[in-house]
Amino acid sequence: MSFFSRYFPFFRHNHTECPPVSPNPLLRLTIPNGQTGDKNVYVMSDLHGQYEAFLRMLWKIRFHPERDLLILAGDLIDCGPDSCSMLEYTRMESSVLVLRGNHEQDLINAWSSFGLRADPVLFARLKERRGKDAPEEYVSWLSSLPSCCSLTLGERRFLIAHAAPPSPTPQEAPDWERCLYGGEKDFYQEACRWDGTVLIAGHTPTIHFSGRAQIWKSPDGLRQVIDCGASCPECGGRLGCLRLNDMAEFYTEI
Repeated sequence: MSFFSRYFPFFRHNHTECPPVSPNPLLRLTIPNGQTGDKNVYVMSDLHGQYEAFLRMLWKIRFHPERDLLILAGDLIDCGPDSCSMLEYTRMESSVLVLRGNHEQDLINAWSSFGLRADPVLFARLKERRGKDAPEEYVSWLSSLPSCCSLTLGERRFLIAHAAPPSPTPQEAPDWERCLYGGEKDFYQEACRWDGTVLIAGHTPTIHFSGRAQIWKSPDGLRQVIDCGASCPECGGRLGCLRLNDMAEFYTEI
């Protein structure tokens, strides 16, 4: 047992049914001014199976499931040691909103062609823990996840997706695949403008283009990349988290 394992029960859900998820690519949320003082809203992305680091982050930010909201902008799985636990926790915890990333989409696509062979290790663990129908149930859940979240938090507006907003500007027609895989350029290189809306994405580890495993912000603060490299801890990557109420940053090592 690891040192942090003793705290796992603190974060385990008590739900017996999974919360409903939106079949639409865009999910709109509004948290009025009167509620922003009590409710913290956090966003993370690209956890990549780093479940223990994720739990340490919840402990660090004092995440309160009955009060706070956590938005996970895709790529929960692959690379790290425990994708299964990441899926179990996030599917069952109603205070966690999950957006689809390219790794989830790739798994969905592979399932349609290869079934259990798409990821035999992950699906074997799900069957062992959740029953023989669990792989299909989890793939169905992943297929129903939205690709983008439009959030109004008090007076501030945010648009959150895994790789990029659905279009560089709100006047252009949305391309929802951009949210999963990005555009012709990486998000941090794009000239995206959404009329004062803060655009948040992951997908490209900041350590690869800035040399630092920390949240990247454009000079005007309207574009932010929150993938701090949890998929590559051997390169110094770690897990980053952004609290949207005051834009405070938090980090945990892998």
